[in-house]
Amino acid sequence: MTPTWISQNARAYLQNAGDVPADPNNRWAVQLRIPANVAGGITDNSGPNLGTDFDMWYLIHGNTGGNPTILADYRTAGTTSQNDLDNIAFPQPNQWDEFQLTAAAATSGGVALYWGDVAVSNAAHGEGTLIDNHNNNTFLCRPRNYSNVDIPAGNINATFRIANWGSVVGDPNMPDFSTGSWDYVPGNDENTPVISATACNHITAGNPPPALAPIQLATVMNLAVPPKSLHQCVLVTLSGANINFLNDAIYQNMNFDSASLLQREAEISVVGLKAFAPTPRDVYLAVEKLNMAPNFKADEGQFLKASMELAIRRDERLGGKLRKAQAVLANSGGETQSDRLQLLIRVLAEAGVTQEELDLLFPTFRIHVYHDTGERVARPDGTERPVLREQSSFGLYAYHEGTLDGWASSIQGAQRIEENLYLIPVPNDGTAKIKITVQAVDQREDRIPEDPIKPIEYPKAAGTGIEGRKGCWYAIWKLFGFK
Repeated sequence: MTPTWISQNARAYLQNAGDVPADPNNRWAVQLRIPANVAGGITDNSGPNLGTDFDMWYLIHGNTGGNPTILADYRTAGTTSQNDLDNIAFPQPNQWDEFQLTAAAATSGGVALYWGDVAVSNAAHGEGTLIDNHNNNTFLCRPRNYSNVDIPAGNINATFRIANWGSVVGDPNMPDFSTGSWDYVPGNDENTPVISATACNHITAGNPPPALAPIQLATVMNLAVPPKSLHQCVLVTLSGANINFLNDAIYQNMNFDSASLLQREAEISVVGLKAFAPTPRDVYLAVEKLNMAPNFKADEGQFLKASMELAIRRDERLGGKLRKAQAVLANSGGETQSDRLQLLIRVLAEAGVTQEELDLLFPTFRIHVYHDTGERVARPDGTERPVLREQSSFGLYAYHEGTLDGWASSIQGAQRIEENLYLIPVPNDGTAKIKITVQAVDQREDRIPEDPIKPIEYPKAAGTGIEGRKGCWYAIWKLFGFK
């Protein structure tokens, strides 16, 4: 039975288009306050005895395009199926992860990695995410040591892995994820991590790390065998004895690119998934767009000047960071738009701007990816729907200088089935390519054509639509006493 403390302490928030007209993505949040007691179990109505550390598993379940979707499955091993949920077959506690109570914010008392703390440096492109093929590249990692003691050289390690820009199976933010699509950067592997060459000194909570990276891997990259993209997702995992990691891994999956018309090839991978049919596996691409209204007039200027001023007025906390960035940028320049973009990225990272705050500043084009698991659920409308599972997302932060009449985008290689939803069949245990086009529309330019919407029809379930594989809607049907 559900204890009463859950209904008394749980809150759910759903944003609609009327709340924030500039963000039509219907964001949501769930907040759960747990009243901790000194005795009792999790089913006690007054609250459980948590102690200072406890084990937990959670699953987030929603839908994508009307299809039931497992958005997150946080466990240390294995996966949870729709059938497990329907039959209340939860994972055993030995597959739950350990969590700890803390008296301070998540930027205190340990080591963390944020965006901008991982980068690639080379002579051709400077510091960023772009590989200089067949030449020297240095992979950098700057852990943020928010503990109260310095970590001596040699006591913290990192492994560097890369994957073609796009989506791979699993979520690197989870403790157990598929590694089939990630390749170790030459010079390190699972058993030979990169050891810190200098001390990782402690810093005040919330501050960015020193510019000098204590962990560096210099290597000559060869992305020709097998053929790989020069735009790579970079995954870094930290390790070290007696270190409290606030988070021990991060992957850089958002590219910074200059518009007005940019085109990038992305790879959608299902490598590592066991085939459930001889035909290709359906993969759904849900597009999230921020600060990319189709029609509006603006003069952006350099260093996102107009967007910065707007963000400063809207968000006081972000505004403080952006004012710091503006003070540095006022005395800086760059010969090209690309140079100014790289400078802007570095200054924003030094100012402590988070990835969530980048979404408020940059025109943002992000693709959330979900693959068909092979499970099926009969819906009340009589259709049989696939159960989907999330894999890694990816996208672009677009940078444009000058006047704007709006934004346009296109995805080639996938079928647009709803306003912001695409479908692509991917060969079993293989990959497929898409081409993404993002246009900063100028009044002197023709707008790229919009992708046509071609809806798909889902098959009818056997009998009434309540028969077939009995899913969550069947459970609700039975709950209310229907036969």
